[in-house]
Amino acid sequence: MYLEINVAPYVLRLDIDQRDPWSGIVIRMPDGVEAVCTYQAGLGSLLEGMCGRRWWQANSAEVARQLALSGLAIE
Repeated sequence: MYLEINVAPYVLRLDIDQRDPWSGIVIRMPDGVEAVCTYQAGLGSLLEGMCGRRWWQANSAEVARQLALSGLAIE
């Protein structure tokens, strides 16, 4: 599943494989920083680390909403 989440100033591109075992690749645009997540429960922590604590605190609800529209949940 390919998703694109737009929350200023980032566009996060996610390529998620929901088979067992779950895995995903996150690319932060515009700089192209890439990270691999190997379990769904760690996705929120990975996004916080990629984008910063203050950004995550301000935008985690919007990210969760956009992920939920695609059937994904973060913890």
